[in-house]
Amino acid sequence: MEVQPLSKKIAFEKITTGSVGKFTALLILGIGFAFSFAWFLELFSKSGDWNHLIFSALSAILFLIIYLFQSFFVKINSKLAFMVFIESLAMAAIFIDKLFLLLPLVLIIFLVLYYGNYSGKKDLENRLKINFRGISKIVLPKGIVVIALMFGVVISLSLRSDARKFPLSPGVFKEIFSVTNPIIQKFLPGIDLSSSFEKIAKTTAEKKIGEIPGAQNLPKAAKQQMINQSLNDFYKSISDFIGAQIDPKQSISDSLYGAIKEKFFKLSESAKDLIFVLIGVLILVSIESIALPIRLFVSFLAFIVYEILLASNFFRISFEDKTKEVILID
Repeated sequence: MEVQPLSKKIAFEKITTGSVGKFTALLILGIGFAFSFAWFLELFSKSGDWNHLIFSALSAILFLIIYLFQSFFVKINSKLAFMVFIESLAMAAIFIDKLFLLLPLVLIIFLVLYYGNYSGKKDLENRLKINFRGISKIVLPKGIVVIALMFGVVISLSLRSDARKFPLSPGVFKEIFSVTNPIIQKFLPGIDLSSSFEKIAKTTAEKKIGEIPGAQNLPKAAKQQMINQSLNDFYKSISDFIGAQIDPKQSISDSLYGAIKEKFFKLSESAKDLIFVLIGVLILVSIESIALPIRLFVSFLAFIVYEILLASNFFRISFEDKTKEVILID
């Protein structure tokens, strides 16, 4: 077999750190933002203070920027694995008193984050030129999955920690109904979920009686008796449907909230656990549904920081000559 050398050419551009200090700074920032994200998130879940949620979101964004840079700056796989593992520990440290949850959570976070960084790094090495957008498209979705996972776990566990507390507040429940109200009105015109059962029942009963031939000629007392009977039948059917007595003066949303709350407290502990797991999954899916705009926003911020670091000589871009063996068939 004859091995024939080929002329060298520029293979790809590569970023080099050239400094243990810079690697250490990157590690410290990654750990700090990972921990502060989870810590402020837990504070929000306990206090309900929206300022804590804002700080948590800011920390998450900064962590994602550092996480993206790791694929560019950390060239050695063992160093990359070490960095990601320490960041995973920092993010899950709020569960230090729950070893049954801490260990599997650290493992899941580590595997997802490392896979994202490793995939980004390999893609960078296989490119002729550095494509910041392409690398961010590979790396950031994995980081967003971890952020969404932490939101789901922290919020659902916080809700589950107080067995006497219903997971949905009346305000949140009304907000959900306000969103679904226009959709329901498309199928049931004139039905407003914020109205009382009595108002809706009267409107419906009067409309039905008005459609009966000759109903206009009935005495007022007879018409009122028909309306009352229709109201009682309506209240009974609604009570049978939701499995609880209703207050006609209450709005539909308030009545349903009370009925669901009553049913919740009658559930077994295992059934409640399942509900909180579903809440966590719902939170994760909800955040993942807006992953694209989150990725684009973080990628934009990261690119600005990237350009600033390049201008300040934190790193440099150089061309690498590469000799490679290939098999030729002449």
